[in-house]
Amino acid sequence: MKLRILSYNIHKGFNWLGNKYMFEECVEALRRLNLDVLFLQEISGQVKSKKVRNNPQLLNNQLEQFAEKIFPHHAYGKNAVYPKGHHGNAILSRFEFNKWSNTDISTNPFEKRGVLYAKPSDLNIHFFCTHLNLMGKGRSQQIDKIIHAHHQLELKNAPMIFAGDFNDWNQTICQKLENRLNLKDAHKSQHGQLAKTFPSIKPVLCLDRIYLRNLKVTYAECLVNGYWGSFSDHSPLLIEVEYHQDKKNSEK
Repeated sequence: MKLRILSYNIHKGFNWLGNKYMFEECVEALRRLNLDVLFLQEISGQVKSKKVRNNPQLLNNQLEQFAEKIFPHHAYGKNAVYPKGHHGNAILSRFEFNKWSNTDISTNPFEKRGVLYAKPSDLNIHFFCTHLNLMGKGRSQQIDKIIHAHHQLELKNAPMIFAGDFNDWNQTICQKLENRLNLKDAHKSQHGQLAKTFPSIKPVLCLDRIYLRNLKVTYAECLVNGYWGSFSDHSPLLIEVEYHQDKKNSEK
C-alpha cells in the first residue's frame, strides 16, 4: 500500500505577509493532491479577524471545512487559547482513528505548544504532529517531553510518522530524534538534505520535517512552485511511503 502524506503550517489561513486570507484556496489546492494523511500546524479554531473584512466568520471551524472537503476523520489539539479563539495542530486522514490525544509541551507562558497523537483503526502506524518553540533551549526540552510521551504510549519500534513545524533552523535536534526514537527524515533520505521550507516565497530555512520509522519513503518533495508560495509563510512537504500491514508491523 502506498500512502500520500503532507505536512503544512497553514499560518491560520493567511498568506506569507499575513494580510490576505487564502484559506479556501489552500483547501482546494490540498484537495487536488489526493492525500491519505494530512498534518497541519497553526490551524485556527473559532477566531474572528478584522483582516477578513467581507466575512469575519470565515475563520471559524477551519477543521470542519478541511474535513468536509478532504477527509471525514480528524483529530485536533487546541494549544494556543486567547480571548477571540484558539489554534493548534491537526491530523486528518481517510482512515478512521480509534484513539488520539494531545499533550501540552509548553515551556514558557508565551508559546503554547502541544504534540498531537492519533492512531488509525485500520493501519498499525502511529501519527504525531507538533509545532515547536522559536528558541533552541525550549525546542530541546520539548523533544525530551515528546520522547517521554512516546515511551508512555509503549510503542517501542512500531511504524511511526512524526511531522510538523520544528522551527529547527540550526538543525540541532535531528540527531536526538534519530538516536532516541530511530527516526529518519523523509526528504533527507531521498535527497541527502533537509527540505528548505521557510519563507515560502524563497525558502532558505529547514523548519518543516516529516520523520519516519519502519516505513519506506518512495517520494519526497517540498512544494515551492506555482501558487504554493501564496497560501502561507511556510511551504508544504509532500511524501509517499510504502506500507505493508503484516506481522512485522506489530505494535509491541
